[in-house]
Amino acid sequence: MSKLLRKLLQYIILPAALLVVSRVAGIYFAVNFFNLDFFLETQPEQIYSLQIYFTNQADALLASSISNLTMLITISSLAVYYLIKYRLSILAAYNPKVLVKLNNLNLMPWVNNKNNTFLKTFVWITFLWIVSIILIADVLSQDSSLWIAILSFLTAIISTWALIRTFEIEGEIIYPHSKVSNLY
Repeated sequence: MSKLLRKLLQYIILPAALLVVSRVAGIYFAVNFFNLDFFLETQPEQIYSLQIYFTNQADALLASSISNLTMLITISSLAVYYLIKYRLSILAAYNPKVLVKLNNLNLMPWVNNKNNTFLKTFVWITFLWIVSIILIADVLSQDSSLWIAILSFLTAIISTWALIRTFEIEGEIIYPHSKVSNLY
């Protein structure tokens, strides 16, 4: 197995686990906070044999929306965190002004880590897109609120744009097209 594939599999484990855990935690929070009535049923012929059913459609929509929002907040906050770390480490490596500002703000531990890689950031943003697709599918099947899917789609687009822009900055630093660059 190649080194890149091993790293990719290493980076995929945490977002995939958080995707499932945050969804379950959101349902748990919704059931306990709003005191929703539900029951469990086992259906061995389906992929997921344990099914959660709510007593009415409004409760099911509320629980699904809250679990989707929990999943979105968890994945998007970590994706943005890794995106900011990656961008700061790129800018700090080639711009002394950014390095001084980060030192003044006591953010040097963010850029001293060698795990600030494009691949890790790319994986997190890919999982942000997966969350967005899941939420859009839930809205289309009328299992979630529309505003959550719109928020996730906008977050995914903005994060992707920021990642591409950061990658362009890194490319311009490594392979400059002109002697004077105004990317900072």
